[in-house]
Amino acid sequence: MRGKKKYFVFNEPALNTFDEVLAKEREEIANYKIVDIREVEIFPLKEILDMYLPKDQTIDFINIDVEGLDFEVIQSNDWNKYRPQVVIVEIIPAQCIEDLLEHETTKYLKAFGYSIFAKTFNSVIFSLGASQ
Repeated sequence: MRGKKKYFVFNEPALNTFDEVLAKEREEIANYKIVDIREVEIFPLKEILDMYLPKDQTIDFINIDVEGLDFEVIQSNDWNKYRPQVVIVEIIPAQCIEDLLEHETTKYLKAFGYSIFAKTFNSVIFSLGASQ
């Protein structure tokens, strides 16, 4: 997950995304327009944490909201080395519990000992089990 990607910037920042298909769909909505397309350099989360997290610093909480690249970012972490107690991830369009339980993000994080703790409109809160 290293390289460059197109980042679509809207006149409404909440709509910004790396997803070109989604950007085109959003541009069809009245009053929303792409105002810029930028080439953004991307790095694996593990590399960012290796570079910037102080030695022996633990992570209690991390929020992953990367405009359509959330699952790719989750996969790019070293979950054996960097194990936040709480992880918040945007999951769209999983609106019901059954969808969340079958979502690739839930299954992936479960393999590292995380379980769903709570859900907001678009974000799911995962926490490490009590035995971790």
